[in-house]
Amino acid sequence: MSERTTAGSTSWYPRWYWPSFAAPASLFLLVFFLFPFYVVIAIAFGGVDAILQQPVPAWSPTTWNTAVLGFSFSNISHTDGLYHAAFLRTFLYVGVATTLCLIVGYPFAYFLARHAGRWRGLFLVLFFAPFWISYMLRMLAWISLLQDDGLLNRTLIRLGVLQAPYPWLSGKPLTLIIGLVYGYVPFMVLRCSPRSTGSIRRSSRRDATSGRARTARSGASRSRNRSRGSWRGS
Repeated sequence: MSERTTAGSTSWYPRWYWPSFAAPASLFLLVFFLFPFYVVIAIAFGGVDAILQQPVPAWSPTTWNTAVLGFSFSNISHTDGLYHAAFLRTFLYVGVATTLCLIVGYPFAYFLARHAGRWRGLFLVLFFAPFWISYMLRMLAWISLLQDDGLLNRTLIRLGVLQAPYPWLSGKPLTLIIGLVYGYVPFMVLRCSPRSTGSIRRSSRRDATSGRARTARSGASRSRNRSRGSWRGS
């Protein structure tokens, strides 16, 4: 049993009380993440049916075909491997997208923490409202915007930026990076908001503390000056 004292009152609860709050989320991750992930691993290290040519999962780790893992690593590490270029491009695209998410998300998070005030909730709702729409619907909307005769190409051609439609949907790295930024910038805002608020509060506390210290020092100095003046006058 653990003892907690809050506002003069004592409350008793077992050690498992607060950890039990994580039980629903842990069960959710176990069922919808860990188990499907294990299924993917079992299929990856399994075999292929000789007749139907379908994957046969290997549920027991003792029957996993580890040669598949060696084949994958060799294709990643060697410059002429099947996955080498894609592996390097993944880090490049993710790095660029993360940097852009930080450039876009941090100023907005700082604005929410420093200047939004009582409108902070409204700004958050307006920012996250588009992400409440179904992911598939948003992707279809992006296809309509980025296709050859879509709104983006038509606008850029009218402005004279492009002379011909740009093939956004032809596997261009720029399109991929834009999609990554669009999908993950809300998480960057959520991640940066507590840090911005915390840094501002710490700065405010330091300013208040230093202000009180300066006031105390000036008061002490004035008291000493008055005492010296009265001593000289006497």
